[in-house]
Amino acid sequence: MIDQAFADCNGLPPNGSALDQAGLKDGAHIVEDYLGNNEAGVALEHLIYMISEPKFRISLNSFHHIERAAKLLKIDQKLVESIRP
Repeated sequence: MIDQAFADCNGLPPNGSALDQAGLKDGAHIVEDYLGNNEAGVALEHLIYMISEPKFRISLNSFHHIERAAKLLKIDQKLVESIRP
């Protein structure tokens, strides 16, 4: 979703837009870096950020996977609820 959103604006999101946020365009690399450093909770929180900031709608199935991982990692459920479809 992020890649498509950036492609739609030719890689240059309008100033002040939901895509004009730090850690979105390179978000996949950030998540991978956190995972590579055994920071799964922070990686999941960043993934949730990448969904919530641009207000992407995810499938219910994807949400349930994120919700389950968040429970296992003891992430605040309010954060998870912010992306519920």
